[in-house]
Amino acid sequence: MATSARAALDARARRLLEGEGGATADGFADPSLPIYVIGATSCKALERRLGKELWEWFVDALRVSTTSPGRARLAAVLSDARTVKGLDETFDELVKRYPREDEDDEDDDRAVSLSAAALVKFSDGIAGSIRPVLASHDKAVDIRPATESEHAFLRDNFDLLFPPSDPLDRSTFHALAKLVLVRRIIKALVSDFGGLVAVQRGLAEPLVVDVRVVLEGDVVFRVHTVAPKSNASGAGQRLGIISE
Repeated sequence: MATSARAALDARARRLLEGEGGATADGFADPSLPIYVIGATSCKALERRLGKELWEWFVDALRVSTTSPGRARLAAVLSDARTVKGLDETFDELVKRYPREDEDDEDDDRAVSLSAAALVKFSDGIAGSIRPVLASHDKAVDIRPATESEHAFLRDNFDLLFPPSDPLDRSTFHALAKLVLVRRIIKALVSDFGGLVAVQRGLAEPLVVDVRVVLEGDVVFRVHTVAPKSNASGAGQRLGIISE
C-alpha cells in the first residue's frame, strides 16, 4: 500500500513538473526536481510540520542516503559558524536593500523581514562552480542561474509562503537560504555530474564546490569546500570548510 501510494505521488509530481511545477490547490511541485509538497502552507509552518530543517527534508525527498559522506559534508558546512555568520550578513544586506514595507516596528529585530524582491535577488545572486578535485579550474561547471519560472513561483506565492504571521524573518531566511543553496548545488550535480541516480548513490569522485551570493556586484556570501566521494568513510564530517 505504501509503495503504491508513493508511486502515485511520484507520478503526480512528474505530471506537475512537466508543466513547469508551481502551486496547486493542495500543494507545491518543484519545477525541475521530483519533489512534491502536500499541503499549501507557510514556509515556517512547513518546517514545524516536517520536524526537521528544510534542506534535510529536501535531500530525504530525493532519497539521498542518511549515511552518504556527501550528505555529512553538507550538514557540516551548513552548521559551521562561518556559514551561519555569512547568512546573517546576507540577511542584513538584503534587509537594507529590500525590506518588507509593511513592518510595524523596524527597531525590533523580530519584526524585520524581507520582501519578495529580496528573495528573488538572493536567488538571482547565487553563482559559482563545481569541478573534480584533480581537474583544472577551466574544467569547472557553472552553477546555473535560476529560471524565470522559478522566480515567478517565488513572487506569485510569496504571500502564502511568508504571511504577516510567519514572515521571512532572520530565522526563516536561514532555513530557506540553506534549502535554496542546496537545491541549486544538487541541480548542478544532476545536470552535469551523472544525474539524480548518481546523487542518490553517492559521488564517484571528490568535487570542489564554490558557491557565492552576489548582490549588485558585491559578494555577500561564499562557501568553498570539497564534497567527498561515496566511499570516503567519515570524510564528510572531517573535511570542514577548506581552502584549496
